[in-house]
Amino acid sequence: MPGGRHSLGPGRWVALRDRGYRTRKAGVEFAAYSAHLQLPTYFGQEELTVPSSWIAVVDLTAPGAPRDPADIRAQFPDRTIAHLPTASPRRAPTTLLLFATPQPVPPLRWGAALRRWGRLPFGHRSSHRLPAPEIDGVLLRADNPRWAADRFVAAGSMRGVHRDRGWYADQRGSSAARPGPDPGWARAAVDHLDGLARVLAVALIPLAVALGTRTSLPCWAWALLIAAAVLAVVCKVAAGRIYRRPPDPQLRPDKPSHRVLTGESDRVPAGR
Repeated sequence: MPGGRHSLGPGRWVALRDRGYRTRKAGVEFAAYSAHLQLPTYFGQEELTVPSSWIAVVDLTAPGAPRDPADIRAQFPDRTIAHLPTASPRRAPTTLLLFATPQPVPPLRWGAALRRWGRLPFGHRSSHRLPAPEIDGVLLRADNPRWAADRFVAAGSMRGVHRDRGWYADQRGSSAARPGPDPGWARAAVDHLDGLARVLAVALIPLAVALGTRTSLPCWAWALLIAAAVLAVVCKVAAGRIYRRPPDPQLRPDKPSHRVLTGESDRVPAGR
């Protein structure tokens, strides 16, 4: 599902390492104050959606951070961490996402279930049942790991690090001031208005050409082009005003303060 105006502008999309021939790319989109993980190889058109403030992101390319998926999972014995490579599975992941509460996974595709047989914490049959299996985090490979972590933090996530054989996440910041997630209709309504505005904006091209070349058009054609252009502007303005929230301040880039305990029942907090 394409994102709307409740994203971070040009930084709303975090690209994941993917095979170049695929038309639908893997990535993470920030919209409606949530992170929408789009992994077509595994879930097709379905998305794994998690509120941004419920995520602790760890840049595994930082010095001292472990890179082997088995070693990372071993440090979280009471949690289910899924390694979901979108390119070569032999390459080490670069980004770890830990969730505040276990998240249900979308239905798994047959192709992914066969290729990753025995290497996923859930299977095709179990992912199509209710209740769906849940995971506590994912291991991904981002195109630009440091920039990807910054995008998560800008969206309200906590920044995590691996230090002194322990996992830490920064709990200081604006998460406590968040008024809560957007209503379910917000993202769809804004997306539809944005999409309609882009379609109607095509009328500006023949209108500009006709004005520039002084082409003679019937009155109904002029009226149709002008009406489409005006309606595109109206839709664009309405998309920005139909559901507005004050901008969230970014988290402070100081040292992490909250220890993410492994082997305990406590999970990464969603912010208090």
